[in-house]
Amino acid sequence: MVLNSCGYLVKYRRRRGATGKIQLTPLFFLGRILLKLKRLMAPKKKEYVDVVLPVSGDGIDYEVISRKVTENAHNQWPDVKSDPYDEVVEVRKKTCYGNPEEVFETYETVRYRKYRPIPELPTEVKVEKQKVKQESKVES
Repeated sequence: MVLNSCGYLVKYRRRRGATGKIQLTPLFFLGRILLKLKRLMAPKKKEYVDVVLPVSGDGIDYEVISRKVTENAHNQWPDVKSDPYDEVVEVRKKTCYGNPEEVFETYETVRYRKYRPIPELPTEVKVEKQKVKQESKVES
């Protein structure tokens, strides 16, 4: 966004000029600079939301039929960089008996990830021992 000669904010972008060639405007270059700065900034710590499993209550019962846990599932795709996680595939039966005349049974297949905390890299503290030379004075 730039102020024009009348004092209004004007947005510049890539556009075709009178010659038909694409002209790069100041906002284009500003965006490129911001992208480079973003790469240099320190990454933020990621926070993952824990999965909230449904609980049986009034009119609904949940029953887990099968549960398959794949540990270190992120290793299945080595090209994709991701935080370590376990993948859980769960088949459960949901029984809805809110209407006493009809009871519905539904089978659900649910897949979710349980992320594990990233192990922090150990920081090495180098302690240099100072060698102290003891000089002995010889009196003559």
